[in-house]
Amino acid sequence: MIDTRVVVLKTGSILRQGTLVKDSRSTVTLVDTGSKRIIVDTGYLGEDGILTDSLSARGLAPADIDFVVNTHLHLDHCGCNLMFRQSVFYADKKENPPAYFRAATDGKELVPGVKFLSTPGHTEGSLSLIVKADSKTYAIVGDAIPTVENYESMTPPAINIDPRLAKESMKRILKIADIVVPGHGAQFDVRR
Repeated sequence: MIDTRVVVLKTGSILRQGTLVKDSRSTVTLVDTGSKRIIVDTGYLGEDGILTDSLSARGLAPADIDFVVNTHLHLDHCGCNLMFRQSVFYADKKENPPAYFRAATDGKELVPGVKFLSTPGHTEGSLSLIVKADSKTYAIVGDAIPTVENYESMTPPAINIDPRLAKESMKRILKIADIVVPGHGAQFDVRR
């Protein structure tokens, strides 16, 4: 049996021109518990080749993924969902997911050491996945904290339904996380 691992398969990015977002590509993360494999967000439509190559480099194929968790249902985070047709899908019901999705409930354990955390603000149903791995607590947060710059300035995502709620979600994440995997950039350590 292996220890749980958190592996970024594709680091997300965001391209801005002033305050206008010109392009955004989400981070795609693999959580491997040894017995179950979880993909958190699937990237933008057309990035399936990148994901296939990244999985293949780890001896995996899309058919090896047990669960897909979408932090929210914006296209840059769920564009390659169809690659994982055999997986069980999760999203918050406030995202109005398709009928084949299961509801991700705040505090519910998906598998031992991996649980859902409700982090609304970017969207009403934004959620994060909290993972115990390597003696650390990882928070895979989608756009609840899109970039390290949002963390450093404690600025909620520019696109949000409620900036106050988004900031509360950021605080909730940062209280428990040692490492944050943001929606649009490289993972970073939380400074205590």
